[in-house]
Amino acid sequence: MEKLILGLNEVDKSDIALAGGKAANLGELIKSGFPVPRGFIVSTFAYAQFVRENRLGQLIGSSIKKSVIEDAGELAKISKRIQRGFLNANFPPETEAKILKAYNSLKSPVAVRSSATAEDLGNASFAGQQETFLNIHTEKSLIKSIKLCFASLFFGRAILYREHHGFSSKNVRIAVVIQEMVNAKKAGVMFTANPVNHKKGEIVVESVSGLGESLVSGRVTPNFYLIDKKKGSLIEERIALKEAKLSNEELTGIIGLGKRIEALFKYPQDIEFAIDKKIFILQARPITTL
Repeated sequence: MEKLILGLNEVDKSDIALAGGKAANLGELIKSGFPVPRGFIVSTFAYAQFVRENRLGQLIGSSIKKSVIEDAGELAKISKRIQRGFLNANFPPETEAKILKAYNSLKSPVAVRSSATAEDLGNASFAGQQETFLNIHTEKSLIKSIKLCFASLFFGRAILYREHHGFSSKNVRIAVVIQEMVNAKKAGVMFTANPVNHKKGEIVVESVSGLGESLVSGRVTPNFYLIDKKKGSLIEERIALKEAKLSNEELTGIIGLGKRIEALFKYPQDIEFAIDKKIFILQARPITTL
């Protein structure tokens, strides 16, 4: 039976086709005992149903032609046309009811993140080409955010990426992850191998205060920590934000989680974390630049 909505704790890394890369990895982390915020998934089946019921496949197929991909202006028009189609469409009432039931079982507010089926894989990264929405706290804004995640599959750059890498826009699917927000005092990213010099014996951690959007957007210079992976000792530290400085206990905890996550997935990881009263893992994916 096609599952439209399922808990994050119901999936693992074998479920990428159903849950997308981001959700499958989070499910794997939950099953291995890592601290991941509670949540659920609007599956790729729900996306396919949404496209089918609203006849969006016809819009996608008739809009994306090889000949217009070379024309930036035309590509932008196509992208907007398809995205508008998604935003004007509606979920079948039964599916929307299931989404809202799952949402109301969580503490509000929530984060809404896209999880594409070709995302976060070792040989093809779609990172940054889909959407994330934070602090969603009404049913109406939740449904709109899910539609926006669906529509983000058809950003111009995402269409171009697929065309250049041989992925069909008609066949591509996306899932959406909805999770309880962490009331983060600090947040950041950790690379379990150095992404600059590719040294696998080094860990890089960056931290900012609050939720971490400023780090992702590049609005602020984060605190920087370079760690010897084997010894666990600090090689270099640059503090730009005093309020975001990680304590020795926090840094040790983050490094320990990073090593365990790398061992679980057997490959160096790009990991997002947030700290409230404890450290939460928000995302883990392979470092595709290695």
